[in-house]
Amino acid sequence: MSIGNTATESRGAIDQSASRDAARPDNILSVRDLKMHFSTGGGLFRRSTQTVKAVDGVSFDVERRETFGLVGESGCGKTTTARLILRAYEPTGGSIMFSPQRGVESDLATAPRGELWSLRDHMHMVFQDPYASLNPRMTVEQLIAEPLIVRGWRRSRYRERVTELLSLVGLDATYAERYPHAFSGGQRQRIAIARALALNPALVVADEPVSALDVSVQAQIINLLEDLQTELGLTYVFIAHDLSLVRHITDNVAVMYLGRIVETGPTEELFLRPAHPYTEMLLASVPVPDPAFRKSRTVVRGEALQSAATGIGCSFADRCPFAQDRCREIDPPLERVERSDGTSRLTACIRASELDLVGLDAGQ
Repeated sequence: MSIGNTATESRGAIDQSASRDAARPDNILSVRDLKMHFSTGGGLFRRSTQTVKAVDGVSFDVERRETFGLVGESGCGKTTTARLILRAYEPTGGSIMFSPQRGVESDLATAPRGELWSLRDHMHMVFQDPYASLNPRMTVEQLIAEPLIVRGWRRSRYRERVTELLSLVGLDATYAERYPHAFSGGQRQRIAIARALALNPALVVADEPVSALDVSVQAQIINLLEDLQTELGLTYVFIAHDLSLVRHITDNVAVMYLGRIVETGPTEELFLRPAHPYTEMLLASVPVPDPAFRKSRTVVRGEALQSAATGIGCSFADRCPFAQDRCREIDPPLERVERSDGTSRLTACIRASELDLVGLDAGQ
């Protein structure tokens, strides 16, 4: 073989490799088979224990600079998943591959304390209730500067950073000496956001950040989060109950039910053509601002109960209006299903290919 041909083949191999790298998603977070099981019961009068599978085999990817939504009823495992991502809980199993910078990846699920200490600079959380998440005995400056002080910043340097962060979230620098009780709910959440951004994180987990706020203030906080994402290149994992809000702010959505993801996909596609009956049920719960409107969807009764998750068959079968006998025998995995309209979706439903479910716009 001639040298010229070898060089040509080598360049071709390099070009193919570069093409594969360009096509590969740039994920900041890759969660695989994540589990969190809690033991309950036992003690002096109860010797038997019960295992609650709060998170049971969750897998998803979050691309850099996107907003990834987690939705579902209360108790479905959204907040537990968020805390596992930040390693606030020790996971029972699975992996959480975190890549704050391209080419650098660590498994948060198994990272030793020393490595975890440095990784936490790149990920922070905004909590649901700004009244509970801020220490009432600390000033705004102390609250925002706390992570900086822990990292050894000098007073003159962190005071300058606090002023910068207050300006970034739309608050006056004179607020630094005040205490949390002097602020409204929206202002407190801005302070909480400033604290979360203190160390320039790449990933922010927002656990229902506007649900405790007045409706008039919610839009302001959402607009702030979007502006900060554009300006700082942030990635969000966004947890919420308000599906209209989720549709507005997220790029991709995962729907959780009893600790498992039952459907995931691009936000607009999922809202227009849901593949799982549980997703349709959630969309049917979105209120329509029209007193004359009457929904015609199938009503799903009952509540999500962990005790119903026996591990045999679909955990949603007892509430699903489309359930058949085989649904109570087969535990459906989360897999890509080809649908009758030619599209495909990652869903955990053995009937997804044959069901024609109603999307949000079609139902309104």
